[in-house]
Amino acid sequence: MAFADSLPTMLAFAEKRSRDWATAGTILDMIRRMALHHADRGEASVNKAVHLVEWLAKSHSDLHKNEKDIRKAWSSHAPVAHLAATLSYMLHADIFAAMQARLQALPGPGPLSPIRLFTFLSAAANWQRFMLEFRQRHTKQPLLPPERIHLLPAPGPWPLMAWEPGPLSDAALAKLKEYRAPKRF
Repeated sequence: MAFADSLPTMLAFAEKRSRDWATAGTILDMIRRMALHHADRGEASVNKAVHLVEWLAKSHSDLHKNEKDIRKAWSSHAPVAHLAATLSYMLHADIFAAMQARLQALPGPGPLSPIRLFTFLSAAANWQRFMLEFRQRHTKQPLLPPERIHLLPAPGPWPLMAWEPGPLSDAALAKLKEYRAPKRF
């Protein structure tokens, strides 16, 4: 007999942590969008992403609302932000339907459920690669040291999908213009 918490206990735990996951994944998403599409507006950074998430949270109930909680979620959940960003996209973006179709076209038997798992792992590996390769200009450091990231095995048995998130919306770009870096003493 296996021992595990009751389903209500596990669901309560997941509900309690879901806002942390969503917030950390959204911070990673904002950093990646800034780095890929908006380098002309200055360096992509956690601080700018936090600024955008605080604004986004006004219309997204699954995100933390204030800077302190947003930063706390990033601090505690950044090691799994690539997984959280992937989950968010799988739940909310049509891009994954196209990715699943491409995976289904690959040779080999199997029902649809492994395709969904491979889609998730392929996308998470893509986000993970960004986390490992992105360097903040002012520090030349990655977002997190590799030893802090919950790494997927490499190479995985899944194909790595070449995919990038789109640019920030015009409203997000306008909000980004309002950002002021914290003063250093």
